[in-house]
Amino acid sequence: MKPDQYRCACAALALAGLLLSTGCTGEAPDRPVSPGVPAAAAPQREFSRVRVTDALGAEVEAVCVYAAPQASTPAGGRPGTQGDPLPSLRAGLELVRKLRTEGQPVCLRLLPGIYREECPDVLSDLDATRSLVQIEGVEAGQAVICGSDRWTGWTLDPATGIYGKAWPHAWGFSGIDYSGRNAPLGQRREMVFVDGRRLVQVLQAADLAPGRFLVDEQAKRLLLKPPMGVASLDAALVEVAVRGEKALLRARNASNVIIRRLAFRHAASAQREAPLFVMRCASAIVEDITVLDCNWGGIKLDGAQAGHLRNCLIRGVGGTGLALGSTRNFRVEQVTAEDNCWRAHLGGLRGWDSAGVKCGSLDQVVFDGVESSGNINHGIWLDTNVTQVILRNCRVERNLGHGIYLEKNLGPIALERCTVGNNEGGVLIVNTSQVKLSGCRLLDNAEAQLLVSARSSYPKHKHWLTGEDIVLDLAGITLDGNTIYGRNEYRGLIQASGDKALVERFLTTLTATGNTYACSSADRAFDILGAKTGFDGWRKRTGQETTSTFRQTKAAEELDY
Repeated sequence: MKPDQYRCACAALALAGLLLSTGCTGEAPDRPVSPGVPAAAAPQREFSRVRVTDALGAEVEAVCVYAAPQASTPAGGRPGTQGDPLPSLRAGLELVRKLRTEGQPVCLRLLPGIYREECPDVLSDLDATRSLVQIEGVEAGQAVICGSDRWTGWTLDPATGIYGKAWPHAWGFSGIDYSGRNAPLGQRREMVFVDGRRLVQVLQAADLAPGRFLVDEQAKRLLLKPPMGVASLDAALVEVAVRGEKALLRARNASNVIIRRLAFRHAASAQREAPLFVMRCASAIVEDITVLDCNWGGIKLDGAQAGHLRNCLIRGVGGTGLALGSTRNFRVEQVTAEDNCWRAHLGGLRGWDSAGVKCGSLDQVVFDGVESSGNINHGIWLDTNVTQVILRNCRVERNLGHGIYLEKNLGPIALERCTVGNNEGGVLIVNTSQVKLSGCRLLDNAEAQLLVSARSSYPKHKHWLTGEDIVLDLAGITLDGNTIYGRNEYRGLIQASGDKALVERFLTTLTATGNTYACSSADRAFDILGAKTGFDGWRKRTGQETTSTFRQTKAAEELDY
């Protein structure tokens, strides 16, 4: 469901008189009780069964359960069929848990609507049986699990134009220590939306202006000024994030899990958390997920063992769009992470703890067709203990940080046919060995297209799987058949910096062939330890690039990418 469609749907429900005045409003209307069945009765459950393929690749017959938002009777009074669904997401998940504990494969199908609830704990510790658990929307993106409630009854101070309402929470600042960095706005998690537009949080009443809000925990008040174009909150849809500190939906220690065709929005996620969190689940499949406008994360997987994440959109989250950790034998395909990291940016945490995609401790993972763009930090960040990983057909552009950042990894890591353009820096390799770029395009990044940084201060790391010590150097980098374009010497081609001995190891173990270089500066496009040189000097220094070419461009020449 697109944001405009979402706002229009809420407006249409309001005109029809179906939006409730308090509590969880903006959802699908209540569904009537089945004729002839008293509300307090508990009719016999007669579930349909469906043939599905589970996360292990086996065809199974699963019990099919349906749920809808805000149904009018308690769970005991509804059988959970499509015509008479369970009344909430939680009711559906509790029945799923019961059936799964009995060893039955089960599929929970969520009917369209807005589920204003959180369920971080129901799908936990279900490994006694390995039967399928499948949670899916009936229609892609139309079952929205939402962390906000609609708030009405605002009080206006006509002298200041500030609206106020009681604030019942005391969330304070996160306890994460960013190496002593003072980042108060980066450690908050309150969010307010007016007609779908996220307001900017401030910490002082003097900073309130149109489109901004303040949480005064001492006075227990939420204060805001509507954005430009909104004359009054009385006619506006005001949504305040109140749920999702740990997750809106979390599966933990529950193998053979499939989650698909759902949307998440407005989660008041704590730092390093996400509205959808799949934790220590072997054979996990996540598909067709949309995450919009959440405080920190988008989708987080930790400890996944085999499976895939496919066809997902993560936009407008405050921290990391996609986080992947301690994961093996996994595929990430056709995932878009765009316009994220705003909360980290507000807190001055650029370069810390957030990115469009941020991963660590991976083995045998393939990223195919991933797009990361417009993020206010790095595009794709592989941070520590990454081995046997491929980035293929990825597009990384317009990020305020580096496009692809490889930090403290043993490798091998392969970048195949990736486009990295118009970021702060192109591909940054820091104390990572066995990296191969083949068929990639590194185009017009601000610092340089390929940056190699050698840091002797990094301590040794232990391999996350074997416990063996990892030597963090820059050996065995390969450049094969790439197009590398820098606008001028300040947006140069290759830059190597840092510890002299480690840079020398990079130069003497480099393999480079068949690359096409272009830059307006013919004699200063390459930078080795602060000494700039041209293509001939680079070839002489490395003993490579015998089949590569260099073309001097006009200063203003642009490449179409």
